[in-house]
Amino acid sequence: MFASVSLSEEGTMLQKRSNELAIVFIPAIIFVSVLMILGLFGNSMVLYFYGFKTKKTPNICFILVLAVFDLLTCTLGMPMEIVDLVLNITFYNAAACKILRFVTFFTNIASALILASIAVDRYRRICKPHTNQLSIKQVKIICGLCASASVLLSWPASILYVTEAVPVIYTDPRNTTHQANITGFDCTLTSSHRYAPYILTFHVVHFILFVALTISLAVMYGLIARRLCNSKTTRLDFAAFNQKGSGSDESPPEQSDTSSVAAAVSSPGTDSLICRDNSNSNDIEQPVKKIEELDDNVMDDKVKVNDDIVPVFIIRSNEKCNPSSNGTSSLHDLPNLKAIPRENKMTSEINTHESQSIRFTNGRRDNGVVKHTVMLFIVALVFVLSFLPYLGVAINGLFLDGYYVNIFTDGQLVGLELGSRSYFINGAFNPLIYGFFNSQFRSFVHRKLCPCHFWTRGDGAK
Repeated sequence: MFASVSLSEEGTMLQKRSNELAIVFIPAIIFVSVLMILGLFGNSMVLYFYGFKTKKTPNICFILVLAVFDLLTCTLGMPMEIVDLVLNITFYNAAACKILRFVTFFTNIASALILASIAVDRYRRICKPHTNQLSIKQVKIICGLCASASVLLSWPASILYVTEAVPVIYTDPRNTTHQANITGFDCTLTSSHRYAPYILTFHVVHFILFVALTISLAVMYGLIARRLCNSKTTRLDFAAFNQKGSGSDESPPEQSDTSSVAAAVSSPGTDSLICRDNSNSNDIEQPVKKIEELDDNVMDDKVKVNDDIVPVFIIRSNEKCNPSSNGTSSLHDLPNLKAIPRENKMTSEINTHESQSIRFTNGRRDNGVVKHTVMLFIVALVFVLSFLPYLGVAINGLFLDGYYVNIFTDGQLVGLELGSRSYFINGAFNPLIYGFFNSQFRSFVHRKLCPCHFWTRGDGAK
């Protein structure tokens, strides 16, 4: 039986019921708070490490932009969601409601589009290495387009979400038979009938986008996995890592001959380099001016020279090799040399003929390329899986007859609140995924947390 109450009594009852719900929602508040702390620290470390401690490449740029969107979620979206959980049915600030929903949709859609772009880039690099690869400038343009598309798909949220008046049933804890119908205010979709078609369109478009991106990610990484698994030998064409494909904003030099790449190896037992330039039919020993890493710092090769395993570097031949008196040059005398310590002891052979490619003769794949691809695949997988509970809750809400607070038990309410915010998981867990697959990033974070403790690892971390 519902009793009639005065306005002052209704305000008191509403605040009491709001406090009760805030206590019920404590597990959800803790859940979002933990993710927020992890995301703030982790994504800050990602931005610092990949932004200032790592060579800029197209994939590094993708990771940085993804970390920016995740950090926006952690600094704006998550704190406001915590406020929403605490206030629940006493959320009066309409502007904060609109900002909260817009930021949530914007960052998540932008992240999804960036992950799809990463999948396409991985596919092109591994399955179509002969085609022109994305440059850093092109990656920046793609990220800008993704952000713009996200704004276009998210701005309706700032109109459709309002501080809606909702019916709340208040039960007196001292007398459970004494109930009152009171009015609360929740940050939710408007109940105005004139917006019903727009709300339906808004949800349908987002659902189709989610399904399309999920299928695209599955197809792209499926093709990549098939390429990596079916190839008994992995051939990486040097054309995929030329000046245009390596992420440089500059246009590659126009050359019609086969001298676009030269290979160099360090002489066994010395710190000197032997330059083998394809433009010369004779393999003459010449000093090398510039050495460049391959494929986002993940190429770690060794070659066999006279039965000795030595490091291999790839040199652009437009950095001309000038003869010297003794035909060699000390590593310390090369001002532009950038040699990265490697753990992989893979044996391979250098092919300096027209194919200009490296073939791994022992049947093993390049561990760095595979590891980097698997890392990005898991980032995409976590993103998709983290959205599934949210979609389940959203679909369930379409069939509810009444305000959910009045329908479900306390335990069910906790499950709904956790599920409706499950998409926050990906933004907080991405740095953990980077740390698991990147020992240098893991060591960097460890040094920041424990500056007095030093690791000695094969990747060069101290």
